[in-house]
Amino acid sequence: GTELISHALEKLLNIPPEKQHFKTRSVQKENAQYNKLKNAKHEKIVAEHGIKYYVNLTDYLDTGLFLDHRPLRKIILNSSEGKDVLNLFSYTCSLSLA
Repeated sequence: GTELISHALEKLLNIPPEKQHFKTRSVQKENAQYNKLKNAKHEKIVAEHGIKYYVNLTDYLDTGLFLDHRPLRKIILNSSEGKDVLNLFSYTCSLSLA
């Protein structure tokens, strides 16, 4: 479970437990994954390629900053200078910020 993962993160990557955050994904009915889970506002600033994003780790299932979009954000950042970019499916706007 998460205890084993937490221990590995601490020992192998020197990430202390208080800096770790876990979420469990499960099959959701209809649009339940978009419902608010809490009102804790446990927010962190995440820096990526010189851009700072506020990420809420607790109140929703998704944080809005998806790791699999990281390469695309870098491509857009590197290739869009001086250009207008239309982000049609903005959802969290992380691509727009890039």
